[in-house]
Amino acid sequence: MNNKLDGFRHFCRRNSLFVIGSISVILILFTMTVGPSLCTHDPNAVKYSEKCISPCAEYPFGTDFSGRCVLCRVIYGAHISIGVALVVVVVGAFIGVTVGIVAGYAGGAVDSILMRLVEIMLSFPGTIFALAVLGTLGNGTINQIIALTVVRWAHYARLARGETLTVMNSDYIQAAQAIGNSRLRIIVSYIFPNIIGQIIVIATLSIGPVILAGAALSYLGLGAQIPSPEWGLMINGGKEYIRQAPWITLAPGMAAVLTVFAFNLLGEGIGDMIDPRLKEKAEAD
Repeated sequence: MNNKLDGFRHFCRRNSLFVIGSISVILILFTMTVGPSLCTHDPNAVKYSEKCISPCAEYPFGTDFSGRCVLCRVIYGAHISIGVALVVVVVGAFIGVTVGIVAGYAGGAVDSILMRLVEIMLSFPGTIFALAVLGTLGNGTINQIIALTVVRWAHYARLARGETLTVMNSDYIQAAQAIGNSRLRIIVSYIFPNIIGQIIVIATLSIGPVILAGAALSYLGLGAQIPSPEWGLMINGGKEYIRQAPWITLAPGMAAVLTVFAFNLLGEGIGDMIDPRLKEKAEAD
């Protein structure tokens, strides 16, 4: 028992970022999941007689300009802000990793064509490109997810290709080819398991930027629409009351900052556990 406890303490000391990040993310996801069932107010219920009430026992984060509970809206808004980010990261990583592995494994003309496409995508500023996509598709959460996915997938493709090329030079890949394994089997059984760690690190670190990008698009009115309690939309709605009722803007803003910070800690912690050099790759992306 003492050996296990000592081992756990040693793990926590060596991986403090991972431990702190994991606890923070778990608490955030727990609040996002359980919080709505504990809310005593409808996040979209308008009560003009209770508008702009400062934080109190009944309304811990106060009320907004329509008398809606800010705390309830922040909790419900987490489903949108964090949910959008998770979908974008998962879908973007799936597309990007698939393209990157195919490019790295196939080589030749396939590699050249796919990587030229990746370079073209990466040459555009992400936010500007997302705005262009939304300008074409229109507003809304689904279109916001599509726009952010289009922006993000190329980052994963470049990373996956580089890692695939590194793995391809390994002896076990050459041995797998020599004994007649199919290309699909080599990719699924040998290449993917050896690059998944790096992908997880970069994906975790990218959740924060995607949350901020999604909030920015909603702030501009291009993502979630009124009366959705999305964090960026809440910040936009409260900006006119920043002097009279600053909590309307501060609450969703702090929620976004703390969430981004938690996922960044988790990503850096995972990176330190797998390979400290991954931090440099993440920062470069």
